[in-house]
Amino acid sequence: AAYNSHWSACIFYVLAEIHNFDETTWIFNNSPGLEIEPSATRYVTSLYWAITTLSTVGYGDISPQNNDERAWTIIYMLINLALTSYLIGNLTQLISKKDSKRADFREHLDSMSNFMNENNVDPKLHKEIILYMILQERLGIARRTKAMEGLPKGLRLSIRLDQYQALLNEVDIFQDVSSAFLDKILEFTEEELYMKGMQIINAGDYGSHFYIILEGECEVLLPGCNEVRDCLNFDVVYNWINITGFSD
Repeated sequence: AAYNSHWSACIFYVLAEIHNFDETTWIFNNSPGLEIEPSATRYVTSLYWAITTLSTVGYGDISPQNNDERAWTIIYMLINLALTSYLIGNLTQLISKKDSKRADFREHLDSMSNFMNENNVDPKLHKEIILYMILQERLGIARRTKAMEGLPKGLRLSIRLDQYQALLNEVDIFQDVSSAFLDKILEFTEEELYMKGMQIINAGDYGSHFYIILEGECEVLLPGCNEVRDCLNFDVVYNWINITGFSD
């Protein structure tokens, strides 16, 4: 808009100059003597006309006086109309898209809440699940996962290599393995988020997943009580060995 207004103001002034600022020009009728004023004054006056026309205010104190000026004013207004329509259309699309995503998430949240109400889920667990879903949405984890699903297998692997290869190289058990082995592991890598107090795995469960803690820490509780046996974080990631099999 600023670029458009600048050139429109310059052209509007030049049209008067072409007519030698005679009685048929806007300068003679609306701003007599403007042609001898400093260049800054001439530019600001021309830009004033361009801005009032762009904003559709149109005070009328500066107006085209001959056919050349009227023709340029018509062209300028048509350009402004197209530009304004384009900007409003894009802005409306952005807002609608954002509102649509928010509405879909709220619908999903309501469906989950209704399901838990119908099945008499414990209120504490109900609240924990809702908070987890809200946190996951705010962090964009679900959106990133969905975006990855739309990519070919080779590109997904390349992205995971870029994300996690340096991390896996710091883990002792992966120090001397082949790149093909790491590629196979990264093929099934998923990012998961756990809130405070959430159970990740229980003693005696079949160990079908391998976890690497990137942030935070995980407490290992003794079966049947709340006594903390160990506290895991990335610095002690070697404690991965069959965490589900302890019984002492």
